[in-house]
Amino acid sequence: MTAGDTQELKEQWRHRLRHRLHTLTPEERSLQSRAVCDQVRGLHGFQHAETVLLYRPLPFEVDISPLWQEAVGRGAAVYFPRVQGPGKPLVFLRTEPTTEWVCGGMGIWEPAAGKALPAEAAARAIILVPGLGFSRTGRRLGRGKGYYDRTLSAPPIHGRGLRLGVAFREQIVEDLPVGPHDVPMDVVASADKTWSSEQLSLFRAP
Repeated sequence: MTAGDTQELKEQWRHRLRHRLHTLTPEERSLQSRAVCDQVRGLHGFQHAETVLLYRPLPFEVDISPLWQEAVGRGAAVYFPRVQGPGKPLVFLRTEPTTEWVCGGMGIWEPAAGKALPAEAAARAIILVPGLGFSRTGRRLGRGKGYYDRTLSAPPIHGRGLRLGVAFREQIVEDLPVGPHDVPMDVVASADKTWSSEQLSLFRAP
């Protein structure tokens, strides 16, 4: 399959998945978001993580706000992404109760300032990752800008930490097209189930 074929398939999947997401009512999104948070709470990696990387959700993304409050409550260092510009990785900034937030150019609330994620913390972090779609084998389909794939591959994260994709059940599919720069998830959590890296490894090619 050529790179052009892969991109065409990705766009087809993006169209399908956006349609699925737009069929969800606000009540359904809220109910499933709470269920996803319950799945994440049950993970040993989240319960004991000293560093947690989160995101402020767009309207059609899983709302993980309760996990933010819980991570802060148990003393974890919590970081949120800020967009640096097209073609650049995200920068994760540490947040505090006094952090000021600004709405970025993509309509996402971002910390106005904060200490950048250090490499030693990235190695031990749990990273909650949004997306348009996820497969049960850990594949992820983003919105097409490549921000998270670049960020997860670049310093200070550089492939380390525990990558946790979170999704509504309508976003979980059997398989998704991926390219050489697409970063897989170690864990995928939906409202109904969590697939761990141990399970995912059974499906990955050697």
